[in-house]
Amino acid sequence: AKGFFEWKTQEKKKIKTYIRIPGQEAMYIAGLYDEFELPGKGKVFCYTIITTQASHQVSLIHDRMPAILEERHLGLWLNDQIFARYRSHMNKILIPYEGQLEFIPAQAG
Repeated sequence: AKGFFEWKTQEKKKIKTYIRIPGQEAMYIAGLYDEFELPGKGKVFCYTIITTQASHQVSLIHDRMPAILEERHLGLWLNDQIFARYRSHMNKILIPYEGQLEFIPAQAG
């Protein structure tokens, strides 16, 4: 993803903020994907984004955030065999991102 949105509630209004890693075209967000056949409906595709506790920066807006993967963890996350072997260690990589983030207020409307 290029970034993600979070909403902060302020004076009964929700303020939308775009969050990204400055100087990077993309960030790797942990997620899960599955597909199955639903009788009479065809293929169903399911996606979910894994969230974690908010980093210090994001906690000023929201109490959680997507789990951002470091590039060195991609092989672990994307390879089913490696993932299965190290499944019990996922809590070490699905943690709040503590690198620098850029916050861009979203346009109203």
